Amino acid sequence: MKYFLFIGTNMTKRPINKEGIKMLGSNLRKYRQLRGLSMEKLANMIDVNLSQISRWELGLVSPRVSSIFDIAEVLDVEVSKFFEED
Repeated sequence: MKYFLFIGTNMTKRPINKEGIKMLGSNLRKYRQLRGLSMEKLANMIDVNLSQISRWELGLVSPRVSSIFDIAEVLDVEVSKFFEED
């Protein structure tokens, strides 16, 4: 079974697979660090455990869609940026 996330203004459908989860985690880390936030600070801001942020950034698990939107709001980044390749 494939899961899809619709992102962007044109509602691009992209499959969420292991590579996508790793890309999401890598970009989450990049934007968090660009904003000068620690994992602990981000975790507190979106009300999750620090270990959850770590697992997301390592690409071990994918955050819930609602968490992705919460993170994007806190980091002032469009959700689609989390799914762009460097």
